[in-house]
Amino acid sequence: MSDKDIEMLIELAKLKLEEAKHMSKKEAILSLNKAGILTKRGKLMKVYDKLEEAENQPGFMYDVRPQRFVIETEEEYDQALKRYEKVKRSKKSSEEHKEKQLLVLLISEYEKTHSNLPEVNPIELIKIRMENFGYKYSDLVEEYGDKGTVSKVLNYKQALSLTMIRKFSELLHIPASALIKEYQLAE
Repeated sequence: MSDKDIEMLIELAKLKLEEAKHMSKKEAILSLNKAGILTKRGKLMKVYDKLEEAENQPGFMYDVRPQRFVIETEEEYDQALKRYEKVKRSKKSSEEHKEKQLLVLLISEYEKTHSNLPEVNPIELIKIRMENFGYKYSDLVEEYGDKGTVSKVLNYKQALSLTMIRKFSELLHIPASALIKEYQLAE
């Protein structure tokens, strides 16, 4: 392989890696694998020894994980929520689990400073957030696990339990403090 071929390969890799910045890690590895730059395990192809040397050059971007910064706009907030939905069930100690933990912190901080939650009782707040996120009753049942209890809570016949508060707070991105407020149960 000539030096010119290697330079072209490096330029192709830079272009593909730049595109990969806007993908999930899995999508990026698949894309770079199809381009012949990475193996299925995310390692540089061994036949490109010179490419491995090039990864230390300025501007060569090998880490394809999305970068996370403080969320400042509604658009960034929406993107963070979408990404959270993709990684929320990741296995502990995985890179995606670490990303999930970071997203929770960033989303929570944004919501604290930009909170526009209405002053309503916790059940109405749950219903509003379900509508905001497009969730249905069945989504709450799937998250909590007990159809009857979820029904009773949503119909004001039973108070929210601590477990429900934790699970619904995470699912609906509602601060737990908003769900522990007292409210009147139906008689």
